[in-house]
Amino acid sequence: MARLLRTFRDGIGTVLGPSRLFPLVLLLSIVPSLGFGTEIPLDEPGFTKALAKLFRKALPGTKVTIDGPLSLEVRPPDGDTHQSSLHTLYDFCQRNPQKCAAAVQNHVAQMSDTYHLGEVAPDRKLLRAVLRPSSYVEEIRKMYAGKGEPPVAPFMGDLWIICALDLPQAIRTLGPGDLAKLGLSRAEALALATKNDADILVPIEQAAHPFPGGEVSLVATSPYEASRLLAPES
Repeated sequence: MARLLRTFRDGIGTVLGPSRLFPLVLLLSIVPSLGFGTEIPLDEPGFTKALAKLFRKALPGTKVTIDGPLSLEVRPPDGDTHQSSLHTLYDFCQRNPQKCAAAVQNHVAQMSDTYHLGEVAPDRKLLRAVLRPSSYVEEIRKMYAGKGEPPVAPFMGDLWIICALDLPQAIRTLGPGDLAKLGLSRAEALALATKNDADILVPIEQAAHPFPGGEVSLVATSPYEASRLLAPES
């Protein structure tokens, strides 16, 4: 288990997005053009402004405003207001500037599809537990301010367990209102989400690749691969 933890620790930035387990170097540069006339600056204000512009282009008729550093408010004409946190994407771009253009394009496409779908009824079978840094949790709390505490729990260090819904094109954070629809408490939702993760993960004996010296490597093929830390028996 210690080796498995070390393997995830070394690769956790790729699986989870931002993590304060690693120092970040601010890259004040610009990634290549995305092919539709927009360059992505790698400073926070410029990055936020550029993503807002891309979402406005991808979502005609939807009001997209900057709600703060790395945070957007997306308001479809016939739907609820959504808070879009850019922290995970921004951190990825800081660490992988050459891959940033593709990541941004994919993020905008997937999230735009999600906003077009509107509200999806929560389903217990779709519950998943994901690991995110405390900064991500603070964004979620701001999103649901005055509506109740979202289903989150501390894990270790700067990492938190977050309950989410596994949608076809995105992973959506579970909100306080979803708990009532599911008939679950926060603790019950987190426990069920963790169980669902364990059920979908390929056994570590099949997924891991042994190396000389007793080390193992694990190629992540699922956005929930890091959730093995929550279910070591997997």
